[in-house]
Order: sequence, then structure tokens, then C-alpha cells
Amino acid sequence: MRDSTWKPDQDLKQLVKDLTYRELNTTGVDDVEIKPDVDEYGDPVLFIRIVLLDNHHSLKARETLDLTRKLWARMIDEGEEAFPVVSFVPKSELEIYKIVPL
Repeated sequence: MRDSTWKPDQDLKQLVKDLTYRELNTTGVDDVEIKPDVDEYGDPVLFIRIVLLDNHHSLKARETLDLTRKLWARMIDEGEEAFPVVSFVPKSELEIYKIVPL
């Protein structure tokens, strides 16, 4: 059951930022975008885009998987039922490739 104090649009953004800072050992997060949706089976998912500052180091697969795993565990602790689908993009690529907001 979801905790009544949990506000996905605010609390989840902060949780993602905090975990990213800690797990990736960086302060290079420019923004976090979150879009609730459903997968092909009708199950809830949250598309989460972490926008990194351009001076951020290249990410390794292990870093991104560990972050996603820990994020999912924390979301479950908060009562969030949606599965996180996490992507990372440098801020400059949003403009270069005209990536639209979630």
C-alpha cells in the first residue's frame, strides 16, 4: 500500500537525483524527467530520463544497472508499483538531436 506522504512527481525526482549523486559519485545531474505510462501488458512503468551535465564521465553499464536496481528497490519501499525504465542523456545531446521531453 502506498504511503500517503509519497508524492511521485516530487519525491521520485529527488530520490533519483540523490541516488545518482551517490551511486555515480557525481553532482553532474542537470534534470530528471519522469513520465508514467503502461507497458504492453498494461503494467505501470515510469520512464525516467536523467539529463547529465556535459562534463560528466562516460557511464559504465554496471553503474547504470546498479543505479536502476537500487532505485527500483527504494521505489518499492515507498509503495510505488511502477517499474522504472531509466535512460541517461548528456544535456548537449538533447539540443543536438532535438530530443523531445518525456
